[in-house]
Amino acid sequence: MQKPIAIWLFICCALVLAMVVVGGVTRLTGSGLSIVEWQPLIERFHHSAKLIGKFC
Repeated sequence: MQKPIAIWLFICCALVLAMVVVGGVTRLTGSGLSIVEWQPLIERFHHSAKLIGKFC
């Protein structure tokens, strides 16, 4: 019973390590996605205001 749990924990640790390495390489090389302008709340309120203006 102990061996499957140990294998599962090892796989989880390896996946976490892989995510940290990939994230670090992406961050250090600057090759990640670039979002020029992201304002989710402002865009949502702006969109709602346009809809209210259209239907009222």
